[in-house]
Amino acid sequence: MWPDESWGFFVIKGTEKRAPKWVLINEDVELIRDLPQICSFLQSKLPNCSNIETRSKAVDRNVNAFVQRINDGQIYLLPNKKRWSLQIFEELLQTWIKTEQQKDDPDKNLITTYKNFQTLFKDNFSLKGYSIDCYEFSQLWLDLLYPYFSKAEEAQTNRRSKNINSLRDLKKWLKDHPVAKKDLEQLWENLPTEEPLDRQVATAIIAVSGDEI
Repeated sequence: MWPDESWGFFVIKGTEKRAPKWVLINEDVELIRDLPQICSFLQSKLPNCSNIETRSKAVDRNVNAFVQRINDGQIYLLPNKKRWSLQIFEELLQTWIKTEQQKDDPDKNLITTYKNFQTLFKDNFSLKGYSIDCYEFSQLWLDLLYPYFSKAEEAQTNRRSKNINSLRDLKKWLKDHPVAKKDLEQLWENLPTEEPLDRQVATAIIAVSGDEI
């Protein structure tokens, strides 16, 4: 159960390709990235807070819970297009696995590649002690998809069919026309890794109720 009145504010370090991130976890355990909303929240909460002079198990417990919450919700911290692209990827994987398994001579190596990506999503983008840079990973996935827009349009036999220029349209086509095995293998071999999330925190404000201290 989430402790009553607990909330946390985190600044995640930036990289050469990604700006620092401000993340607020409010009392309802929502992940908030909107800067005006975060500022408004902090302005309303901080004047009524007191500094905790000594470290306690309650504080440590809250810190661990907050970091895990951010880690579990990394995909929801991405810009809309990048988030949507990864959600599409995860949905397509299940379709592709089912289709391949139903073939008379399924490609076991391809199924393994599909399942490796499924595990990546299931494990919240952690791999062998590292975190996956979801921002960069989503960009690599979008770059991989770019040529498939043209392929999907060329495959249309109906001249009146609309252009395929959105991820939603491409998703429908990809269900029956999976991404090439070599493309997925290359994506897997070049997964962008970074430090675990708890090591990326530049600063944080953790609030716990007085009853917990």
